[in-house]
Amino acid sequence: MQILRAETHPQHESLEKRLQITEIAGNADRYRRLLKSFYGFYREYEPRILQWQGRATEALRLGDRIKLPMIGSDLEALGCNLSELDGIPDCKCVPACQTLAETLGALYVTEGATLGGQVIRRIFASAGKSALPVAFFDCYGADTGRRWREFGLFAEAFADNDTLRLQMVHSARETFACLERALCGEEVSA
Repeated sequence: MQILRAETHPQHESLEKRLQITEIAGNADRYRRLLKSFYGFYREYEPRILQWQGRATEALRLGDRIKLPMIGSDLEALGCNLSELDGIPDCKCVPACQTLAETLGALYVTEGATLGGQVIRRIFASAGKSALPVAFFDCYGADTGRRWREFGLFAEAFADNDTLRLQMVHSARETFACLERALCGEEVSA
């Protein structure tokens, strides 16, 4: 995990900087737009992750890591109806996840985001926006740290050679770049 963290640090920093979450916390319309972008990403991404369910990944419980229903719930709480959710464009740059290494690299980003979700939830509360729905950002609640450690142990045990580690790093970078395009609206380098 240290290699992934070090090798994706620039992409992580770029996404955080461009996302401007403290500004979004004060604006329900911007928050709704952000969640719609997440919805378009996860609607395309999660089926690619789920293709690995039960294929040497039992310990990850991939079905329990699905977030699209929580994003939909948050959007519905913000006044979006089902037809509006159906009309959200799908993200076209989602990582392929054709190998388990690529899948774990992508999951490094999205599972790591659950840690960031805890920070975002606190930012919203401190901005006086605790009434905004945050099921997505608080998807694992008190289990967030434990779930992250479970993922980390699985990924480290799997990536037992340089080839697999490099595939994971490449996929994680690609996933950060895809999320930045989806959430911030511009092309970025992977």
